[in-house]
Amino acid sequence: AQSNPSVSFTLDFPGSQPEHYTIRVAADGKATYESRGPLNSTSEATDDFHINFEASPPTRERIFALTDKAHRFSGDLESHRKNLASTGNKTLTYDDGSKPVSASFNYSNQVPVQELTRLFQDMSS
Repeated sequence: AQSNPSVSFTLDFPGSQPEHYTIRVAADGKATYESRGPLNSTSEATDDFHINFEASPPTRERIFALTDKAHRFSGDLESHRKNLASTGNKTLTYDDGSKPVSASFNYSNQVPVQELTRLFQDMSS
């Protein structure tokens, strides 16, 4: 296992602004944000954006604590409830340098997954 594991959150939601983004936060705090598609109503449809930043110690500690509570995404995160509006395909990934573990969902009943989703969506905003 690598000494600097990371957690990533990806949202694919055609028609939203942006319609695709990924935020990756490593245990050492190094983080990236990448998006594709218009960032707002006046952006070009081809606008791509990339920024490196530093996640604060409380933020990264929260991300990794919630990731552990969600069993590092090793199970099914989707609620499988019927009649839920689509809020985009979300993917959480834990990568410790061996085999990355990912799980995708529209909506999850798992509280740690809900909290991670909110945290990453707030970071994107």
